[in-house]
Amino acid sequence: MSDAQTSKPPGAPRAARTRTRPPCAGPGLAPAMSTVLALRPDEQLDTAAARQAAAITAVESWSLTLASPATRKAYRHAVLRLLSAHGEITPTTLAAWRDEQTAAGLSRATIRQRLAAVRAFAAWAAQTGRLPHEQLRDLAAVQGPRLSGEHAPTAIGVAQLRALDHAATALWPEDPLRTAQARAALRLLGGCGLRVAELAGAEHADLRATPEGSVLHVHGKRGRRRTVPVPESVHAAVGELHALLETRGRPLVPALSGHKPARPLGRPVAVRTTQALIARLALEANRAAAAELVPVDVAHPHALRHGYALRYLAQPGATLAVLQRRLGHTDIATTAKYLAAHQDTLEPAPVDPWAR
Repeated sequence: MSDAQTSKPPGAPRAARTRTRPPCAGPGLAPAMSTVLALRPDEQLDTAAARQAAAITAVESWSLTLASPATRKAYRHAVLRLLSAHGEITPTTLAAWRDEQTAAGLSRATIRQRLAAVRAFAAWAAQTGRLPHEQLRDLAAVQGPRLSGEHAPTAIGVAQLRALDHAATALWPEDPLRTAQARAALRLLGGCGLRVAELAGAEHADLRATPEGSVLHVHGKRGRRRTVPVPESVHAAVGELHALLETRGRPLVPALSGHKPARPLGRPVAVRTTQALIARLALEANRAAAAELVPVDVAHPHALRHGYALRYLAQPGATLAVLQRRLGHTDIATTAKYLAAHQDTLEPAPVDPWAR
């Protein structure tokens, strides 16, 4: 044995071996590819290492924008798994990865969650200049496994919205104030994407006119505020309601008394009242159609918000970032779930479903 290979004295502790591991075992992510987020396998080692570092940095930076720790962990893990398996994010690799997970026996809900994570990351990459915006639509077109409706967002479509609007007139033909209240609430929820609690907190002074059209300043969750565009038909419905009020009070949609005809109470319409109102409009619409036009499990205010999101995504030039701002989501991963639902409703939809 040579001097360089002299054995250690008996009982001497073994020297600890240092093992350097990158934080991601998968291949890198090109920070500025024209069409894909990818690492070309023909790159030299030093370039590949640099690209891998850029990929890791990008994924880590994106994951820090996710508010929920659980979502952050799950979504980060999903994106790194895809990069590890295929080395790039394209519609082709995303579809192949989906099929591999299906063959491995993963649940449909798990696969759809992972696809949503990739879409959320791609949306962030586009927003930060790492991916062209048009690639988001290509990724959104990759369908996930069907969930038989159990986890997909329930949404009220355009035909249903119009039927609910007609139901307001049919229910209270001799009570124009109650009809106007129902129509204004319906159109604000379905035409502006408001949460039902946001409708209750809206004041008439929050509705503003701008050179580009009417907007509504929304009081969102945890005191956060945002501004959403107000379609002409929605603005008209609110105008008709306030024209019938004896005094124009603060609530955008006021509560009404139980009198016949109804009288304004000067306080905002309650959340439960709005929920019951939408359910009643659905019952009337179904009665008039002699069919279940609006299913009972869809007849709630949040389904109107879901429908608004899907109609927006059907517009040319729609982006996930704009939809996130309009819906008031703090986490773009929450908004990304609509991309998966949108693939089932790709037909064009009007921005203003009540426009004449």
